[in-house]
Amino acid sequence: MMASGEDNKKEQLLIKLEEMSRRVAALEASEAAHKQVVEKLTQVEKQSRAWLEHSPVCTKIVDLDFNLQYMSAVGLRQINIRDTAQIYGKPYPFDFYPESFRKQMTGSMTRARDTGEVVAQEGAVVDTEGIELWFHSTIVPVLDSKGRVEYFIIVSIESTERKEAEDALHRSEERFRAFMDSTPDEITVFDAKLNLTYANPASLCIWNSPLEDLIGINLEEQSSDARESGRLDMYQDVIRTGKPVIIEDVP
Repeated sequence: MMASGEDNKKEQLLIKLEEMSRRVAALEASEAAHKQVVEKLTQVEKQSRAWLEHSPVCTKIVDLDFNLQYMSAVGLRQINIRDTAQIYGKPYPFDFYPESFRKQMTGSMTRARDTGEVVAQEGAVVDTEGIELWFHSTIVPVLDSKGRVEYFIIVSIESTERKEAEDALHRSEERFRAFMDSTPDEITVFDAKLNLTYANPASLCIWNSPLEDLIGINLEEQSSDARESGRLDMYQDVIRTGKPVIIEDVP
């Protein structure tokens, strides 16, 4: 009986040792897996940090109280900030930005916070030296595990050159339109289907009709002999080849 009791104790001890061994092995496996996850997360964090610091896109992190927590290197350079202590933890948008932009951005962040939706906007800011810069910004709400907005990531792409080009084009169009409206020469514009899209005042005097009554009228409606005179074919050749044609017999 004693031997049998000793055998049982040994067997139970072996069972406990095996269980402990399995637990240790599971713990070691879990620890190894956790280490791999930490290493991967660390690598991802390094890559993200490198991207943020060298990306041409300004990236900001703003908390729910609208205080700036982070701005990438390019953003700091764009607004001429050398010391992040000047801006980190401070209200965003900055007080040296134009009031119109501050109002617009605050409204966009409020909408993103209240709805959880991504909001986009474009507006002008100034750097610390008062130089105007245009940015297209996307406000992305970051949600916690319960689906609540935790903070914002704001991605801003400088659009100053595009905006200046658009403004220059607009001014050029205005000057060209002023010329067309004031010249005594008759000028009409047709689209690719030869429907009228514009006629200057000199042309309207000939037709004795307001522009709104002529917009959309086809060349053949506007000129009944366009096909017989060959002008229709000439206009179509211009559309097809892109080469100008001089027509001497147009009244």
